[in-house]
Amino acid sequence: MKKFVFLFLVTLLHGSFCFGEESIKFKTFTERLIKIMDKVTDVTVVTSDPNTGFFVQISDTTIAYIDKNEYTTDDKKQVNIVVYGKNYGRAMITAICGTDTAMRPVVVVPEKYNETNFMLVLDFIDSLRNELRIQSQKNLSSISEPFQPFHRSDLSFIEYAKAYKSQIFYILIAVFALICFLYILFIHSKQVAKRQKIISQIDIDELKRQIEWMRSEKNKMEIRINNLSSENKKLTEKLRNITDQNQQQQIVYKEQQTQPITPQYLYADFIIDGKFNQVKEQPDDDTTFVLKLNKPGGMRAMVTIYQEAYNRIIANPSFLEGCEKQLLGGTMVSMQRDGVAQKDSNSKWIITTTPAVKIS
Repeated sequence: MKKFVFLFLVTLLHGSFCFGEESIKFKTFTERLIKIMDKVTDVTVVTSDPNTGFFVQISDTTIAYIDKNEYTTDDKKQVNIVVYGKNYGRAMITAICGTDTAMRPVVVVPEKYNETNFMLVLDFIDSLRNELRIQSQKNLSSISEPFQPFHRSDLSFIEYAKAYKSQIFYILIAVFALICFLYILFIHSKQVAKRQKIISQIDIDELKRQIEWMRSEKNKMEIRINNLSSENKKLTEKLRNITDQNQQQQIVYKEQQTQPITPQYLYADFIIDGKFNQVKEQPDDDTTFVLKLNKPGGMRAMVTIYQEAYNRIIANPSFLEGCEKQLLGGTMVSMQRDGVAQKDSNSKWIITTTPAVKIS
């Protein structure tokens, strides 16, 4: 509650300068948090003339204090105040320049704290501190002579306690508040540790799941590698067989290429004593007869007239010696009967059936 009161007062003070140019103000009006036993140097006051009638004071020096020897001023007429944190609580800094003032609250907090829990305890500590201050002022005003301490020889313990019952009551409340604050910090730290443990367990479980997944993927990869290896062996064997077949085909082809070609036809010039004079594989200008073998390299052949020799035979029928001839004219040669020849052991082709030729 007091925090809101401070903010409300600061807002009112700030609004009071909005009708004219203010001679002094804080650069920031929100609460400045200061860690205990630490100092801040960024509490900045903007003033029209920092060298004339300017000074700063704090409402409670038991909570924080200002080191006036460490003021720093820049060219923009700004004064940086150094503030030290002493005890937990709130205090108000007041900057004065002439007749104008500006205020900014500060809060001294622990090194590590939970903002919500600490602010609740801090409000209670502030209210307790104010009540103790008011009670002390009342006690001082009611005593007209210097305070003389009680002695156990003068008062009993009960009377001593009655004389200081209000102070003891507030001390007990302060101790209780401190215990509550420490308990809250303990519970908070315990909850944080529990959350950290839960998070760590979640991370461990997630890591275990990832390890199991990786193992499963590893097994799948091993199975796939084995399958691929088996398929690779099959393909290698198949390729080897194909290669062997190709090599065999090439060998056969080369052998066929190197083997001499057995002719299907032979060519002869003329017949002497029932035998062909010369038999060749290719025709020439003397070729008269064609021998068609019954098979390549065979020993038996059909005998006909070589067509390219027709004109030569018409001009000179003597080329048909050894054949049955019919000479009826001189314009056309035709076979009346194909002859038959047989190859003997001396590689001579002997006429076994005489060919019959007609010239008409």
